[in-house]
Formats: sequence, C-alpha cells, structure tokens
Amino acid sequence: MTDPVNTSMKTMIIVGAGAALGLLFNALAPGGIPLRSMILPTDTPPPPGIAVSDDYLSTEQVRAVSELLTSGIDPDEFEVRFVIMDVREPYEFEGGHIPGAINQPLTQFKSGRPKRLDSIPDDAIIFVYCSDPECGSSLIVAEQLRLYGYKAENVRVFVGGLPAWEQAGLNLAYGIDPELDYDDGIEAFNDDSMDDSAMPGGDTLIEGEEQ
Repeated sequence: MTDPVNTSMKTMIIVGAGAALGLLFNALAPGGIPLRSMILPTDTPPPPGIAVSDDYLSTEQVRAVSELLTSGIDPDEFEVRFVIMDVREPYEFEGGHIPGAINQPLTQFKSGRPKRLDSIPDDAIIFVYCSDPECGSSLIVAEQLRLYGYKAENVRVFVGGLPAWEQAGLNLAYGIDPELDYDDGIEAFNDDSMDDSAMPGGDTLIEGEEQ
C-alpha cells in the first residue's frame, strides 16, 4: 500500500526542484522574465491629495531637453544622448507633439523589440510620455525599455503627458515622424489624413510662428 504522506513529500520535492531549475534558467537566459518589478514610483502620478515631489520629471526638465533637441546641434556632440519618446499612435503624434520628440508607439512593442531601439544607445536618457497621466502607455513602454537593457534611472516617465505641456503654455510641433517604421499594426498615412499644418516628410510647424 502506498504511503500518502511519503508520496506527497516526494511530489513536493519534485515540484520544488523544478521551480528552482526554472528560476535558474530564467536568471541565466538573455530574455528571461525579471523577478522584480521594473516600474518606478515616479512612473505613475502620486495618490490624490499628495503633491508631486522633486523626484518626478518636471515640465521644465522636458522643456530643457526639447530645446536642446531642436537647437540644430549635432546630437553626436552631446556627452549623453537625450530622447523624448512619444508613445501615442502616429495620427495622434501628427496632430501635435512635444518639439524634438520621436514617435515610437506602444503598439510596436507588442511584437517585440522595435528596430528603432537599435539606434538608441543603452545609456541614453529617455523621457517617455503619452496623452495624459492615466493613459498607461508611457508606463508600459518605460518598463519595456528597462527590460531591453536601458538603465532604470535613465528612463523617466513624464506623467503629466501632453496636457501638462500644453497647460504650461508651451508650443507644439506638428507632422509625422519620418523615421518611424510603419509595420506591425501601424497604418500608413494617406493624403486625406494630412492638412497644411502636418506636412509629409516630417516637416514641422511650430504654433505661433510665421509660415
């Protein structure tokens, strides 16, 4: 007659050993799933009634990088590579975005590592934003970037998103991102989707400037 206690103990030992091997394989595998969250406290808005601390990425910090990226200076001359990443869909980006931002939609992360990341060094400082504090896309992309090897502290979420930029009275840029690879769920633009303020080829018109 089989001893149920002995059988249960053997089962627990087998399961435990399997779990240990699984954790070891996961830790050693290049594409292993991280065993801790890659989300930082400053990736999400503070609870209601709690003021935004200095740890959060501010509009002024984003503005400073935006001005740097649109200054006409060759990025290779900077000691550190800065990137402002708009993770909304192309039609949203076309309708207005932070000047100097690139368009890297969340949808392209769903099929794996976007090819565009090959041109962004691992030590780059990346500011990620989307349509509003509750949209969630910037949070997901920030975590994915960290999973792909970008330094956690260098990937910052601009939790206020585009509304915070506009509320500060700052100008927007218009037009598509000519470097965006249109595949994997992204529909190319057609002529009907464009008007005089959003010209093909990535040309931008800054609000308030003479045309």
